[in-house]
Amino acid sequence: IENATCDKYVFYVINLLPGDYNATQNIEWNKSATRNITINGNNNTLDGLKTYQFMKIAENNTLTLTNITLTNYTSTEGAVIYNQNATITLINSTFNNNNATRGGVIYNPDGNITVINSTISDNRVSYAGAFYMDSGSLNVTNSTFTNNHATSYGGVIYGKNATLTITDSTFNNNYAVTHGGAILNYYANFTVSNSTFTNNNANQGGALFNGGTLTVTKSTLTNNNAKERGGAIYNNAPDYSADIKDSNFTANTAKYGAAIHSYG
Repeated sequence: IENATCDKYVFYVINLLPGDYNATQNIEWNKSATRNITINGNNNTLDGLKTYQFMKIAENNTLTLTNITLTNYTSTEGAVIYNQNATITLINSTFNNNNATRGGVIYNPDGNITVINSTISDNRVSYAGAFYMDSGSLNVTNSTFTNNHATSYGGVIYGKNATLTITDSTFNNNYAVTHGGAILNYYANFTVSNSTFTNNNANQGGALFNGGTLTVTKSTLTNNNAKERGGAIYNNAPDYSADIKDSNFTANTAKYGAAIHSYG
């Protein structure tokens, strides 16, 4: 990263050698000639020691993380990454035991995020155990989200004015105290296909809370629970729509609408 700040090269690939990687400071990727960095972790773990944020990324940069584990990072916004309108891709990677107020993995005021074949677990936040999306886009494929916890909204994802696409993924045992045990959709365009939601919990919308446009296709929602409304899905109608096709709802529970509660 220090070389990227000084050198004129547009693209860097960083291959980590075996060893212990403990953070000693926050990384800020801001004024740099280098616009594209790939970090190949080679299955190493980077530890934030419950003290540091991994990286703050400025706009127009591109970061790819592959075959890496990031754990014990902490920050108010984006325990691992604060994304200022950059493009981020996470591949074959693990993010666990990170802590933030908003965004256990990434806080995203704007920018595009792609997640492939990754595992995100045991992150603790106030809002969004994994991704806090103020805008931009989030595309998730073949990934697993387990035991993430939000004391307010969105056990895994808080999507606001964003485009969210979830495919072939699993959400298990995630929790939000108020809305959206796995995902809270707030004014976003949200599409879920071929995915599974099991044992997620919240006060409203045990798995999904929809306050935007929601499409669910060929998915399974099982044993999700809401204390009040929408054991699996809470749809904040009539202003917002949920289109649900070819999906299975089994053993979900709530005071009102064990499978789906459509308000209004």
